[in-house]
Amino acid sequence: MKELEELRLRNQLLRAENAELQSKLEDERTQRRQSQLDENHYSLEAKACREAIEKIDSKAQVLALHDELHRLRKKCDIYAAALEESRSYFFEMKRLYMEVSPHLRSFSGDAPAHHAAPS
Repeated sequence: MKELEELRLRNQLLRAENAELQSKLEDERTQRRQSQLDENHYSLEAKACREAIEKIDSKAQVLALHDELHRLRKKCDIYAAALEESRSYFFEMKRLYMEVSPHLRSFSGDAPAHHAAPS
């Protein structure tokens, strides 16, 4: 019965943690949606400015800088996606560890008793 109660308590804690993480995720999604709207506006404005600069001077330094920033932005997006993926793996590993940990402790607690009996 004690083990069942411990499992219920852990389950309750994990549900609370999950609810908190879901809330944070929803907040991040809301912020991301807003930043994407802002980004779309700014990218249209940047495109118009770029076209105007190209008409005046197609070899302007600012155009090369813009291209470099755009390339780096794409690279950062890839890193951000990889970070988000690794973050989800971390939480899954944490969850699995919490499930397995009590069993590992019980095995390690039994190990000295088994070794002591045959000697």
